[in-house]
Amino acid sequence: MKNEGGKASSKGFVERSFNALGRTFKLGGPIPELREGEELVRKTISLCPTCCRLLPAIIFERDEKIWIRKICPEHGEVEEIYWGDAKLFYKALRYEAKTKPIKVKYVDAKAPCPFTCGLCPYHMTYTALANIVLTNRCDLSCWYCLPGDQEILVKENGVVKLVSIEELASGRKYSYRVKVGDIEGEYSIPENLEVLSYNSQGRLVWTRVRKIFRRKYKGKIYTIRTKSGKEVKVTPEHRILVYEGRQLMKKRAENISIGNKLLSMFKIPEVKGSFNSMDLIKELRNIPENYYGKIYVHNINSVKTHEMKKHFGEKVYLWKSKKYVPLKVLYSTNYVQYNQQLCYLGLDAATYRIPVVLKITPELAKLVGYFISDGHYTNKDLRITAKDEEVRKDIITTLKSLGLPYSILLKEGKAPQVVIGSRLLRLIFKYVFKIPEKAPNKRLPKQVFEFPLDAKIALLSSLFNGDGYVIKGKRHLSIGYASTSKGLIRDLSYLLASLGIFSRIRRVSKDKNKLARHDLYKLYIAGKDLVKLVNLIDLKTSHKRKLHGLNARREVRVDKIGDCIVDEVISIQVEEYEGLVYDLEVENPNHNFIVNDGILVSNCFF
Repeated sequence: MKNEGGKASSKGFVERSFNALGRTFKLGGPIPELREGEELVRKTISLCPTCCRLLPAIIFERDEKIWIRKICPEHGEVEEIYWGDAKLFYKALRYEAKTKPIKVKYVDAKAPCPFTCGLCPYHMTYTALANIVLTNRCDLSCWYCLPGDQEILVKENGVVKLVSIEELASGRKYSYRVKVGDIEGEYSIPENLEVLSYNSQGRLVWTRVRKIFRRKYKGKIYTIRTKSGKEVKVTPEHRILVYEGRQLMKKRAENISIGNKLLSMFKIPEVKGSFNSMDLIKELRNIPENYYGKIYVHNINSVKTHEMKKHFGEKVYLWKSKKYVPLKVLYSTNYVQYNQQLCYLGLDAATYRIPVVLKITPELAKLVGYFISDGHYTNKDLRITAKDEEVRKDIITTLKSLGLPYSILLKEGKAPQVVIGSRLLRLIFKYVFKIPEKAPNKRLPKQVFEFPLDAKIALLSSLFNGDGYVIKGKRHLSIGYASTSKGLIRDLSYLLASLGIFSRIRRVSKDKNKLARHDLYKLYIAGKDLVKLVNLIDLKTSHKRKLHGLNARREVRVDKIGDCIVDEVISIQVEEYEGLVYDLEVENPNHNFIVNDGILVSNCFF
């Protein structure tokens, strides 16, 4: 070993170099510091995974795990799990024996440890058990990733919703950095966040998310589609659960072939909705601010005129006498007293009112379903195309029960439209329920999984009565729903799965129809699941007529493994991508979660 001596670094540490194994190595680096929430276990020496520089390192406890951190002057900070369970680590320490030098050496110490391989004079470990060091360096398994548009069903603070992983990751504090070679990223530790994970008993269960990870990426993205119509997009190295030889194994996306069998959701845990009502004063904060002055809160208790006059002038006396104030006043002052249960909202001079506490009733949910199926926004109202007379009458009956104004628009050669003359309801549908404009963008309300059961049933009834259809053949019977919105079909698939109803999805390419501008997505239900659906929802007469005589059906022809099915890969597409990619670490020994259309993938752990 040739030691070239040490020199003081301008960064405050002593740096040395030495020759070993035919190359020059460096020794020395800054001592890492502890951060908030971390407790030091011990100090040690470690290596930079890129250049093998010997570095001072700290071993510490955080989040019930043991970690190691080191800082290479050339390649930056590296932080990794040292022991996955802090309790087990401390338990193992009880068996730590005092060390002493070996009596017989096998090699001379030609370089600092670990550059002399074998039992050298520096060796201080008794030979008792074989020590096997496991590392994920060999395949960079910690860098699994999903593009931001992939969606995931989450339970955050007890509320279930379907969101894109980009939306889930945004707005969080990313306090932790990781770097391996040229790849670097960051992660956040969320609170009260769960996703669906496949456990050892074959059940999809809510599982805590330990980390949300993101990094910049430029390269290939694989789009994998299955026989049941499910789809997922991942980076080439992302592991996906594959069923081979009656066993589950993890395979990189780039190694998956057509004919491989994945796992996708069959059913998911029922969500017992707690979203029985909502406070519109709170929810309407998301609308454009120019509406704040146009919406009035009626039936308020009192107004502190003296204090408010300084800000709003003489008009406060009118507000007090009429017992109303503009919504913007409530958002900007604390001088108005009101009882939410007794107040109503109105827009400008409109005579109709909507309660501040809006109840999620079956009637309201039914109207939402009809609007999603055949409705659209205008600048001042909502309109639902209703060619079917029975559907049109049902919409009118629903509007009357809700006390909403309506009219019928008739144009020669076109289907009748039910016009709902409520700009306030338009704002609620668009900014509170977050139902987007235009058919290819339609989605179910963001809160739909938390709707009461009777509201979910009413919503499904109007959806299938609006854009649903029945296919009846000699040996086949199914009910379907068609939309140009892929997101809407995904929402519907998850909602049905939460009610124990399995559905398949079929994509019809726009290339097959010269007049089509968008792909068409068809969701259909057959077998025993068809019986479940028909017994659950209230279908219109024409559907019932086709389903007349429906008797016991057999199970759908799929191979089930617990709450999932074995789902064959039918196509794989590769495209170039540049942007952020994301992943999760979940608290499940099997390290997996359900993503996008319900496909089971491996999680990131590092």
